Amino acid sequence: AAQRAELLSGANMGALQRQYRQQADLVSGAEDITSGLMRTRQVLQEQIETTAGNLDLVDAGNELLSTTDQELKGQGDLFKESKQKLTTIERQSSGDGWLLWAGLFAFLAVATYVGYKRAPPAVKMPVDVLLSMVWKLVVTALQSTWS
Repeated sequence: AAQRAELLSGANMGALQRQYRQQADLVSGAEDITSGLMRTRQVLQEQIETTAGNLDLVDAGNELLSTTDQELKGQGDLFKESKQKLTTIERQSSGDGWLLWAGLFAFLAVATYVGYKRAPPAVKMPVDVLLSMVWKLVVTALQSTWS
């Protein structure tokens, strides 16, 4: 009512305009602050959503690492067992090699003996002389080693 009376009286129009301008500036400033706060709130909301997504991703990564760690521990036992089996197979292979060479030597010795026994006397005589010389050398070497 007081403002209406002032407007109708026409008194001091400049002061009234300044007062309205100040109020309009205050309202405009308040609106600017409000819109700035709303934008800030929106940015913070987006950051919260991004952070929540990142946390979900980190949690999924942790679960995957835990699962992978358990699988690796299980594989470690499997690797240990495989190494033991490979070591056993290598030992067996080495033994089989020695057995193969021993069998080959036995076969050649028997074949040589059979061939010697079936050979005619003309072939046996030089072999006998050679074997007797080798035998004497072996016996002499053993006697000198033991004495």
